[in-house]
Amino acid sequence: MFDPESLKKIYKLFRWPEDLSKEGKERYEGALEEFGKIISHRWIEEVLRRGRVRIVDICSGTGVGGIALAKRVVELGRDAELTFVDLREDALEKAVEFSRAAGIEAEALVADARELYKSGIEADIAILWGLSTPHFNPIDLVKLYGSVSTILRDGVFIVEEADRFTIMTGYKDFLLERYDERGPVFTAHYDHDPLTGYTTRIILTKDGTHPMHVYFWDIASSIALSWIFFEDVDFMRRGAYSGYILAHKPRKFDLNIITGIPSVYAPRT
Repeated sequence: MFDPESLKKIYKLFRWPEDLSKEGKERYEGALEEFGKIISHRWIEEVLRRGRVRIVDICSGTGVGGIALAKRVVELGRDAELTFVDLREDALEKAVEFSRAAGIEAEALVADARELYKSGIEADIAILWGLSTPHFNPIDLVKLYGSVSTILRDGVFIVEEADRFTIMTGYKDFLLERYDERGPVFTAHYDHDPLTGYTTRIILTKDGTHPMHVYFWDIASSIALSWIFFEDVDFMRRGAYSGYILAHKPRKFDLNIITGIPSVYAPRT
């Protein structure tokens, strides 16, 4: 489920906008607008006083969130260093290309977000943008949030999040996810693993099919995991069931939480 080729196929079949087409530009402009609000939070203002701000965009895809935040930082007269992190090299190449087009120089790192503690990078602000948490089940999101806390220099972690409880109350076995000029994109329920929490849905399009493993996170649970690794957590509401979690100042903790694995998930011999 963290295989780069599998992720590449999922995003291709799901037709997630990853270029500067009309939909892609709308995503970027929307991110610019949102970061215009987020950047006024007192914790972000505290970071901006440092002058040079190191931003790490985790699970960046083509970098919409990181570029938008860096752009806002530069507009305030600060220097911004931007690093994209993702498993998909093709997406990272586009992210660097798009950032240059926006006047922002950036670097790219092919890495597993759960193992950022191995990367040696440091950040003042880290973001998880694009509603990416469903890729991670609880044990993996613990590892991701904990790993992010190790790269932050007394900074802020921003997570775009939505409450999927409302989705689950009406989520059908067979669902129309998207429809455009290329035809429909359906997903169908296939399986659920009670130990990992993953639900497997099959993406169905005229171009092919592929399994997609998702965990249906809610805002409260994501906040609770943030609280384990950060001294304070705040939330900026965007809509009735979505918004932005801001986690401030990493705590010190036993690194075995993110480097180890519970026996229940260990390979059986």
